[in-house]
Amino acid sequence: MMHIHPFAAAAAALVALPVCSFAQATSGQNPLHSNRQTPGGTGAVNKLTSFAFQSTVLDAAPANLGWALAEDIDNDGDTDVISGGGNHLLIWKNQGGGTWAGTDNLDSTSSMGANGAVIYDVNGDGFDDVVSSKRGDDHGWWEHPGDPIKVPWQFHKFHDVTDSYMHDILVADLDSDGVAEEFITNVDVGDSYWNAHIKLLWFRPGPDPTALWQSHVIEDGPDGNGRYEGPPHGHSGMDVGDITGDGNPDLAFSNGWYESQGNPTLPWTWRETTTLYGVSNTLLRDMDKDGDLDMVMAAGHHGFGIYWYENDNPYGAWNEHSIDPGVEHPEGLQVLDLDADGHLEIVGVELFFDQWTQPVHNVFAYEYQTKLGAWAKQTVLPTTHDNHLIQAVDLNGDCKLDLLSQTAGDTWVSIHVNATPGDCE
Repeated sequence: MMHIHPFAAAAAALVALPVCSFAQATSGQNPLHSNRQTPGGTGAVNKLTSFAFQSTVLDAAPANLGWALAEDIDNDGDTDVISGGGNHLLIWKNQGGGTWAGTDNLDSTSSMGANGAVIYDVNGDGFDDVVSSKRGDDHGWWEHPGDPIKVPWQFHKFHDVTDSYMHDILVADLDSDGVAEEFITNVDVGDSYWNAHIKLLWFRPGPDPTALWQSHVIEDGPDGNGRYEGPPHGHSGMDVGDITGDGNPDLAFSNGWYESQGNPTLPWTWRETTTLYGVSNTLLRDMDKDGDLDMVMAAGHHGFGIYWYENDNPYGAWNEHSIDPGVEHPEGLQVLDLDADGHLEIVGVELFFDQWTQPVHNVFAYEYQTKLGAWAKQTVLPTTHDNHLIQAVDLNGDCKLDLLSQTAGDTWVSIHVNATPGDCE
């Protein structure tokens, strides 16, 4: 069943948020810091864009979804939507003109259940597969059957898992060989939200991808049962990038980061960036254009605020800058050039846990205004369903970045088409 619920949202009032201050240069820091600029783009003044989105909501009932991604899954030249979780794998085929046709359940196991997935051609047959996990059970991949709309997708286990829940997964080039083929998974051992023990592993498919994949440890805790998340209550959000500038890819995770020794099979070192409560989303971006990667965080696990942390010395204190310290339980973090003007904007979702399943949540866009010395905040989508994870992707081929998300623990997939006036190349 597909339920269409239209929204048409133009930009609401702009709110000037606190000014971002910059620390003075210190000895031993990256010499590129002499080129520091305002966060969000080049030194030129940002144009103030009135963003507008038009929304379509698809109903996946009875599946309680964990993720949604955009992909040309049937190889017909347009972008479809594929979503999973709640013992389901579903596809909405792009029929053009903003219409979507949903499928029946394509999960051959009827047990898919995770907060994340990666679309990746695991077996090299030219068709994209789904890499994810069963609920509290094995990691694996669901094989594209050739006819992805009508034929169930076969499951292949690549890692034995019990008593844990896959919260995140991403694919990256951890060994610096130029190929992104290493899969990082974050599992909460014991499947406990409030008392998570974090285990981080990475895998690479072998010659026979249908066999078990060799696993490697990033974080296993002092007793092999995961690292206790501790009072900051941060156990999700991952991104990969060279934080130290040594040429090796490191792993940003929740409220800190793991340093690689260059060979990803060697031990990784955990370093805490902040004790901010409830970090659930973390992204690596060069916010001040000084040549290194800073960290942008959203405190979606019952916390407040979106912040960025300045990388002057990754082994020292990271200078905190407020983007919006008051936004409630922000999820769906994205840092991107939403209007193609050469400046980074930030997208965040305000969630209200006491009304989780109701369409009362707000999507904000933030633009840094150099003249104001502050972030301008726009409500671009008021009173939406909860947008738990957001993917920015061109869904309709007009070269503008649209937003795709799913509810967590509910049945909705939201498609927010970028209707902001103007053209892009």
